[in-house]
Amino acid sequence: MNDLIDRLRNDFQDEDYRHSYAEECLNTMVATQIKVLREQREMSQVELAEKTGMKQPRIPLLEDANYSSWTLSTLKRFARAFDVALTVRFDSFSDVVLDFESMSRETLQRPAFQDDPLLNSKNVRPFRRARRVHNPQDAVKRALQAGQLDFWTGNVLEMPTPKPEPSPMSQEGQRPVETMNPGAISAQQGKAYAASVGYQG
Repeated sequence: MNDLIDRLRNDFQDEDYRHSYAEECLNTMVATQIKVLREQREMSQVELAEKTGMKQPRIPLLEDANYSSWTLSTLKRFARAFDVALTVRFDSFSDVVLDFESMSRETLQRPAFQDDPLLNSKNVRPFRRARRVHNPQDAVKRALQAGQLDFWTGNVLEMPTPKPEPSPMSQEGQRPVETMNPGAISAQQGKAYAASVGYQG
């Protein structure tokens, strides 16, 4: 990842290059997610075509990473077919790089509404979304202490390895034992984390 960032840091000085890179990432991620969501729901291309009101030959075309003629209208039809929300946002180029490099089947899957635990169970506690904050160490620590953060394999944020925090002095005044608090342990998993909406039963 560091080698990639070093290369892109130089290449992205070219405006056309960085916008072309972002567009290719977008096309690949949208097409791949359509296929992943279809397979997650065990739908055939024929079934997806029926649910979107499209002709079957269009589905493999839209699942092709080389496709680039996306319209909001088409994407809304897929969102309805998969029973998920469609979001469109502007991002920094660094967000694009991190999202694309962390892309996997797991990060692209989404539950349909009927499987969404937050909106279908009173026993689920929501977590706040915290994404690529400027001071991740402190923010993660506070969120963990407040029980408001959950980790998954979504948008990756590189983090420095936390240093052990000393435990309080014992009553005998002995030298403190170096320990790692639970928040720091969770925060350093894989030396990276993704903070998003999580669910806890």
